[in-house]
Amino acid sequence: MRLQEAATMQPKTLQTCPQEAATMQPTPLQTCPQEAATMQPTSLQTCPQEAATMQPTPLQTCPQEAATMQPTPLQMCPQEAATMQPTPLQTSPQEAATVQPTPLQMRLQEAATVQPTPLQTCPQKAANMQPTPTLSSLDRELPDILREFREDNLDSYSHIVVIARRKHILKSACVALSRGYFEWHKTPNVQFVGEMAEDYGGPRREFFRLLMIELQSNYGIFEGKPGQLLFSYDQKALAENTFFTAGRLMAWSIIHNGPGIKCLNKELFMVMCGKVADLSTFDLTNFLDSDLAEKLAKVVRCSTAEELTELKNSLGDWIYECGVPNIYTATINDLPTIYGQLVTHYIYHR
Repeated sequence: MRLQEAATMQPKTLQTCPQEAATMQPTPLQTCPQEAATMQPTSLQTCPQEAATMQPTPLQTCPQEAATMQPTPLQMCPQEAATMQPTPLQTSPQEAATVQPTPLQMRLQEAATVQPTPLQTCPQKAANMQPTPTLSSLDRELPDILREFREDNLDSYSHIVVIARRKHILKSACVALSRGYFEWHKTPNVQFVGEMAEDYGGPRREFFRLLMIELQSNYGIFEGKPGQLLFSYDQKALAENTFFTAGRLMAWSIIHNGPGIKCLNKELFMVMCGKVADLSTFDLTNFLDSDLAEKLAKVVRCSTAEELTELKNSLGDWIYECGVPNIYTATINDLPTIYGQLVTHYIYHR
């Protein structure tokens, strides 16, 4: 069967018999010279006469024919160039407005619509803008600050039990602060020993009121006239953190809507707040040390050069040790400043 199928296949050119091969179309290389003459010549094979009828390329065109060709924009005369469609850069402002801007141009246009900052605004426009808050505009009353603090930090639903004795309020408060379960944000539920009363706010306010009274009078950190108290100079109390504990007790009272202490000297309070206090009118009787009051009074009475010389000789070393080293070169005009520095040293810095 394979021999019969192979007999029906078309033979390849090399296998074709001479008679069939004679009827096949010869390739150009196989064509005889007579037949090759009837084939279409290529451009390189064309004779000069026929080549003259072919369309020349621009480089082959004669000057007359080249004149009829469409010139490029660079070859055009100014009159013809004027009739060409201009590019966007050559377009008039009216026509350029209808041209679709590029993405970069669109961003520049959008940037032009951005609201300028106050530093970029001209003074006239800046005057119409809303001013930013300044330090003076942020000044608020203390009750408002405390109310916001309580709303943000206190938990009115959580309570801690404080067992208090009326005769030992200060000790009861210190014991409550030392408890491991003590937390500042929890509302104290005060229970006075021997009193059967639920704390709906009344016992708590009474507890803090009594605590502030005892703190001013019996804790040993203040001295001076009532209502004009100064801090006592007590190294032992400082080492035992007595002043720190007093500050914690006052903070505990204030944040839970209790009272603070209303006993500090006005000039001392201003110095503590970083304000400039007028110490020229300070009452020297606020100092319990009579010897200190007499020395300060001598500085106030000094008004002549002779008295200043005697002051330097008698009190120069003491004034120097109070942090006023320029006493030995001071003049009469410097004495009010020196007096203020001495008072500040004794009511605050020491």
